[in-house]
Amino acid sequence: MPENFTPQPTQETSKKEAWLNKLGSPETRIALSRHIFYLRMGFSPEEKDDLIQTALLKATEAVKEGKFNESHGAKLTTWLYRITTNAAIDLLRKKKHLSTTDPLPETHELPNNEPTARESYIATDMIEKLRSHFNELPPEQQEVVKMREDGLSFKQIAKHQGVAINTAKSRMRYALAYLKKWIQDKDKDKE
Repeated sequence: MPENFTPQPTQETSKKEAWLNKLGSPETRIALSRHIFYLRMGFSPEEKDDLIQTALLKATEAVKEGKFNESHGAKLTTWLYRITTNAAIDLLRKKKHLSTTDPLPETHELPNNEPTARESYIATDMIEKLRSHFNELPPEQQEVVKMREDGLSFKQIAKHQGVAINTAKSRMRYALAYLKKWIQDKDKDKE
């Protein structure tokens, strides 16, 4: 073998070089940045840069080791997006693990969200008054509100009542407007 021998590029080495050049291009970094944005995982700019760097490093090493092969049907960009997505998921897991291993504060008191006796009395009184005002509504409006609470659509309500959909919607709107006005008047009386 002569001393000045330089290996001739084969089809495989030229593909590897092309892939490595593509991985190093600014367009690839921009595409990965967009991909991370579209993932909508709420990464900071620093974390996004770290993810891009990690993905490009893993992809470059894999191409050099011959682990990537387009003959399996995957394109380089698709493969790179998968690596980036996996890196993003790993970072989220790491962040979650760090936040769950933070030490607990010295006191372990839970906030007391129970209403006081006075608040319970006022709420009960308000509910009773609201029910009485609800009972003042015309029966058709009461029925629409109850049926909506049960999860029926306006189309189903209209069919049940034998009216047009817009009539069912109007009945609901009038009932809610009446109850809303009563609540607003009640709030004005408190002031």
